[in-house]
Amino acid sequence: MKVQPREAEAFCARPPAEILAVLLYGPDGGLVRERAVALRSSVVPEADDPFRLVELAGEALRSDPARLRDEAQALAFGGGRRVIAIREAGDALAKLFEDFLKEPAGDALIVVEAGDLGPRGLRKVFEGAGRAAAVACYRDEGEGLKRLIRTHLGEAGLEAEPDALDFLASRLGGDRRLTRLELDKLVLYMGPAAADAPRRRVDAEAALAVVGDSAERTLDDLAL
Repeated sequence: MKVQPREAEAFCARPPAEILAVLLYGPDGGLVRERAVALRSSVVPEADDPFRLVELAGEALRSDPARLRDEAQALAFGGGRRVIAIREAGDALAKLFEDFLKEPAGDALIVVEAGDLGPRGLRKVFEGAGRAAAVACYRDEGEGLKRLIRTHLGEAGLEAEPDALDFLASRLGGDRRLTRLELDKLVLYMGPAAADAPRRRVDAEAALAVVGDSAERTLDDLAL
């Protein structure tokens, strides 16, 4: 199945029980990782549980295709559903997952992280399988980016003034992880807010002092 963008956050926070495998793909690597963590946590809250969580690189499955089915069928010591996290996947694994999803084994949740994929290959396999799902992770922009900024700052008791919000939206959004890191710097710069105090206002001067050129340099360094 193909998860619609408006449903992606809710789906990753609480995937349907019948779903055995989820593909996260797209140009925003930070968002892919964030949603992967949400999916994993929905089944295994403890991020370092060695009995219920196994992490594999895509290359490991290419060299040992049988391992996917072996891990899916394995039982966790002490019980509980397992998670198989696969990173750096690509279209070279399309046939492996096509065969697995035709005759799935076990009840483990398989979370697959990939980069920007074309409509065929791995994407097509997950979108067409009955017990699998594909979730696109595109860069935050427009009102969606502003909503992310407002929410992130709001959790710290801050509120961006309109001109500050416009400035932040013009500098952020290339990668969800980098966006959150820049906003965390702004929260640190503004200082902690008392729990019962009204939200503190973030003006354009404060936003420029913290984000400004540093965000651009970070994105440039990443591109290089």
